[in-house]
Amino acid sequence: MSEKEFAIISIYSPKATLHGSWASGVWSYTKNLLTYMDREIRKKIVVLTEYSEKNSKEVYEEDEMIIDRCWERRGVFSWITQILTTLKKYPQIKTVHIQHEFNMFGSAVTIPLFLMLLLFLLQLLLQNLLHPTLTRCLLILFVCEWIEPSHCHLDFLFEVYP
Repeated sequence: MSEKEFAIISIYSPKATLHGSWASGVWSYTKNLLTYMDREIRKKIVVLTEYSEKNSKEVYEEDEMIIDRCWERRGVFSWITQILTTLKKYPQIKTVHIQHEFNMFGSAVTIPLFLMLLLFLLQLLLQNLLHPTLTRCLLILFVCEWIEPSHCHLDFLFEVYP
């Protein structure tokens, strides 16, 4: 197994599944994005994703990537420590990419806690506490959210983009 340089934190499809009837936008987007990346890039990726009753806690290889089902939504704080602890298993990580959707980690209560995760990650990365041998690590946040079409008004677009 080659050294993993990219950690993707996201919800992700079940093993050997591209889409399902209960798929979220982030799960579909992340799966498609990673599946169609160059094979050599995929070899350097580890996906840190949730486990649940439907997807057991496990680590496996899929499409040249490591899928590490390491955190669960049920805990208010536990998913933060689960993610941080799992990141330490991959000492060559140079980029942490979070594919985020609000309520991805649980109920609305977890939204401000997500900001805590970002602060912890930034602090760890800035102080080289996550992996002291690394001199530089990049944190990327991609936010995806769905808006009800009836709430979209063309007037707004013309005000922003005259």
